[in-house]
Amino acid sequence: MDQLSSIDRAQQVYKPTVILNSTADWRLWYTIKKEQATQKEIWQYVDPDTILSFAQANPEPVEPQLQDYAIAEVAKRKAQSSTPLTPLNRSHLTADERILWREDKADWQQEWQRWTTRKKHYEDFAYEILVSVGRTYVYIIDSVHDPRKRLQLLQQRFSLGVWDRQETVRAQYKALQKRPKSANLDKWFDDWIQVCALGVEAEIPEFKDESPQKDFCVAIQGLDDTWKSQRLQELISYKN
Repeated sequence: MDQLSSIDRAQQVYKPTVILNSTADWRLWYTIKKEQATQKEIWQYVDPDTILSFAQANPEPVEPQLQDYAIAEVAKRKAQSSTPLTPLNRSHLTADERILWREDKADWQQEWQRWTTRKKHYEDFAYEILVSVGRTYVYIIDSVHDPRKRLQLLQQRFSLGVWDRQETVRAQYKALQKRPKSANLDKWFDDWIQVCALGVEAEIPEFKDESPQKDFCVAIQGLDDTWKSQRLQELISYKN
């Protein structure tokens, strides 16, 4: 089975909320990926704008070594250089040294477990990115296995500049002016809210005033009064 077929199967299993197929998908897709990484406490490592690699930003915790705690024994051995050197063990620690070593060892074990979890989340995230990209664009990240680098490559391909993003949102908003069949009204309203949010985020002036509400009132003429009233109130609440 080739990789594209495997990705198709994975998408059926994982059912990504958004499949990245165009620049129009980028903002929502990126927002979802950022939220997923944030929940797993790895966003600071996969953020495409970060400079440091995972290994640089999150080095593996170093296990405490006995020789760093058996100060009295080490000093004794240095003073008696003729004494045959035997491997250090816990019996060479004084009572105070043993307490300190045990405390630091316990701290290291906890931190190492957290580090292992972060590392696994980081490595798994590369696959989560892969299966949420349209099969046409898998080639962009196919040869790269680091999730941060995958996001960087996808950002270069799909992210828009300010003007382009504004024009894309305007085009999406214009398409929403044509009301769908009644069976799709709730989905249409959700899309309206989403595009309005994108418009505000892209700092498009007309999305910061009451224009979306006025346009919505025009678009819903002739619909059930109860549905219109509820959705208009939701839109007003969302804007506020």
